[in-house]
Amino acid sequence: MESELPTFKHNVAITGLTAAGKTTHSHITIKEFGFGYVSASTILREKAGLTGEPSADFWLSPKGQALTQKIIELGIDEALRDKEEASEFTIFDCRSLPWLTRRPILSIWLESSLESRVYKAIVSHGESEKRSFDEIRREIAAKDERDRGNLLRAFGFDLLNDWEPLDVVIDISDFIEAPSCKASWKSIQLAQDIISVVVGLYLDDDDFYRIRLNKLRKIFGHSIFKHFSKRYLQILDN
Repeated sequence: MESELPTFKHNVAITGLTAAGKTTHSHITIKEFGFGYVSASTILREKAGLTGEPSADFWLSPKGQALTQKIIELGIDEALRDKEEASEFTIFDCRSLPWLTRRPILSIWLESSLESRVYKAIVSHGESEKRSFDEIRREIAAKDERDRGNLLRAFGFDLLNDWEPLDVVIDISDFIEAPSCKASWKSIQLAQDIISVVVGLYLDDDDFYRIRLNKLRKIFGHSIFKHFSKRYLQILDN
C-alpha cells in the first residue's frame, strides 16, 4: 500500500498572535528550506495602497490599528487562501489560513503569552519605542480581541481556542525572559530549533528529524509541546 504521508509539495503556515514571532521564524525557515514567502500583512498593506517596508511598530500605531480594522472589508483572508492554492513550497506568515485552507498545509501555531509578546515588541521596536510596558500590553491585548472578534464574526472560528486545524502548537512564552536583545536572541534560537525539525520531518520524513524532535519532546514535555494533530503524529510515529 502506498504511504499517505505528506511529501515535499505542500505549503507551511506559521501562525500566532501579534508579536508571537511569526515573521521572524518565517524568514529563518525560508532560508533553511528554500521556500517562497507570503505575508498576510503585506497583502493587507498592498490592498490598502501602501508600499515599502513598514516600521517595526507600524501594526500597533494608530494607522496600523485602523488598517487592521479593514481586514474583512478588503478580503485579506480570502486573498490569502487563494494565494495558497496557487503556491507551492511557500511559507505563509499569517493567522487565519489554517482554518480556511481547502487543501493540506502544515500549520504551526506559536503560542506566546501576552507578557512575552510585549517583551518581543519592545525589542523589535528598539530605541524608537517611547511607550511604557503597560501601554504596549494594552495595545496588543486590544488587537488580539479585535482579530478574534473579526474572524469569529466573518468565519465562525475562535482564534484563541480552536486548535482543531492546527498540526503543531508550541508554547514559546518562557523562552524569552526579559525585553532585551540577548534574551530575544536566545528565545529565537530555542524556538527555531523546534520549528526547523517540525518542518524538516514534514518535508523529508527523515529519522534525523524524527529522533531530534522526540528528544526535544522529552526535554520540554507538554509545557512546550501543547498539541499535535493526528496527521502529524502519524508522521512522527511512522
